[in-house]
Amino acid sequence: MVSEFVLASALRMGRTQLLAGAAEASRVVLHSYSDAVSTGEIAPLRALHEAGSLDSRLYNHLSNEVCRGHEMGEAQRMANVVAEQMRHVECTPKLESLRLIVGCHREGFDGAGLSRLAIGSTIVVVGAPDVWLWRQGVQQDLMREHGCSVHVQVKFDVGPSGSTTHAQLYTFEAAVGGAQLCGEDMFTVPMESEEAPTSDVDFALVDLNGILDGNEFWRTAEEARGFFGRG
Repeated sequence: MVSEFVLASALRMGRTQLLAGAAEASRVVLHSYSDAVSTGEIAPLRALHEAGSLDSRLYNHLSNEVCRGHEMGEAQRMANVVAEQMRHVECTPKLESLRLIVGCHREGFDGAGLSRLAIGSTIVVVGAPDVWLWRQGVQQDLMREHGCSVHVQVKFDVGPSGSTTHAQLYTFEAAVGGAQLCGEDMFTVPMESEEAPTSDVDFALVDLNGILDGNEFWRTAEEARGFFGRG
């Protein structure tokens, strides 16, 4: 149900369209990282960051990694690893997971005074600590007022004998405004359609192979306590 809502109502794109876009974006990022590793210049990564395609924390981590690698004489080893990673990313990706974050976006987010409630592994609800975050009506109100964010994780894998590196996991994030969700019901959603209209939602890469532990910005809000998440 969550996957259907995310695809059909929040992102407004089919699974095939989502995976094709994620694959192209992953290759662009890895090629830019490869160029940075080869030259020691972070300009290719900076361009992605300034375009909004690469999250700030991830940009800083990768840039520092490139600079540190060159300072320590590790550039060639890093280049060899990137070449193996490229073999994975050239494969067709698999949709590993979708997560819906109700009630907030990364930009300008401040978790002070807010609570977060995880519902399984697919939904996180962020709101005031004095409301029942588990209630469907509350979640609908939060989405209409504050919108939602979506985490999409895709996996690239050439197979156990095809590479000396592990499968590659890329985590993308999209922010969806409340206005786009007005009239949408996350509990009765249309079935996914491969003929979905072109979406104008923008994605940014926020994590790569878990190096930022998911880069979950909403964790600055306090974990909800008490019965069903009421403060």
